[in-house]
Amino acid sequence: MKRHDQIMSLHQCIHFITIISALPGEKLMAATRFLQTFISVLFIAAFSVTAIKPACAGPTAASPEPTPGKCLSKDEAELAAKINKLRVDNKLPPLPVSKSLYTVAKWHVIDLALFAPHENKTDSSGKPCDLHSWSDKGAGRGEWKPLCYTADHKYALDMFKKPHEIVNYMANGYENIYWTSAPLNPAMVMNGWENKKDEKDIILQQGNFRRNRWTSMGIGIYGNYASVWFGEGVANDDEMSACVK
Repeated sequence: MKRHDQIMSLHQCIHFITIISALPGEKLMAATRFLQTFISVLFIAAFSVTAIKPACAGPTAASPEPTPGKCLSKDEAELAAKINKLRVDNKLPPLPVSKSLYTVAKWHVIDLALFAPHENKTDSSGKPCDLHSWSDKGAGRGEWKPLCYTADHKYALDMFKKPHEIVNYMANGYENIYWTSAPLNPAMVMNGWENKKDEKDIILQQGNFRRNRWTSMGIGIYGNYASVWFGEGVANDDEMSACVK
């Protein structure tokens, strides 16, 4: 309530008291009760405005932008376990989660969620960019170069080099990517990859990837995106594990 409105209301109260003082008996009592209620509401309103205003003053601090962490989230650790279970069930060794490849995977899902390099964008020939694309926002983050990846795999070599670009990984990297409009969970991601031939072939080193020998992988989940990168290089860094609460 503005101060001007408070003053006007006070003047109205004084005027009202003058009028009711001339009323007889029961009418005077009823009017007095009404006046008491009116004054109570007036003071509550004035107090509320005074109390609320400081709480609303000033802008709120912006949330910090996400970056790769030092350990795997619960969902990332669960997805890594599901991938390794599928590998072991197919007589392949489980893979450690490399910090290097985790960093690449995490930056990619953050980039997709925040900057959407795949949405309503095309390469120079007009072909649409897909989920393997990277934005032009790499400076000050993972230092990646922009890439519009297209369904014809024309830019495959550029994608394979992302681990070297971001973490100086000394071998090519190969990615499975997943997106959903629904709340994402590891079982959903794994089901999606197992039911797509190319994605399953990468995990199990079969089909076009039968000559590859993965030595480690990296998992990243952020928002509605999940990524796993596989590599054949020797990652001279720590193995990632789940965060401890």
